Amino acid sequence: MSGLARDTAALDSSVTIAAAGDRIAFARLVDAYYALMMRVALVVSGGDREVAEDAVQTAWSVAWQKIGSLRDCQRLRPWLFTLTANEARQLARRRHRHPVVEIDVAASDPAGPDPSSLGRSPQRVEIGAATSRSPRW
Repeated sequence: MSGLARDTAALDSSVTIAAAGDRIAFARLVDAYYALMMRVALVVSGGDREVAEDAVQTAWSVAWQKIGSLRDCQRLRPWLFTLTANEARQLARRRHRHPVVEIDVAASDPAGPDPSSLGRSPQRVEIGAATSRSPRW
């Protein structure tokens, strides 16, 4: 038996054992596929490493829960890549839809602004402009 065939047989065995709930077998799968899944997630997320890492983590969580539903061990790799790509797409979409808006409000007086000056203060206008551009949920 060649090295590749032996490795494939070992991974097939790990899938079957992991599906029965064996954490060590599942860890072997993580070890075998993590780097490849990161590459998929990086491509799908447009190079956003944070999104890619979160997507891979979530994909492994889903894989742990659903590995028993995988009928053909030979489909493990495409199944994992599909999980990863879907998670990366969803995370990238969510982050794009809800960007973080930083608002720099510096009070000149440590006690705070004079309440009578809040009618048209620059801080109030900036906050109003920022919130009018944010999406409504």
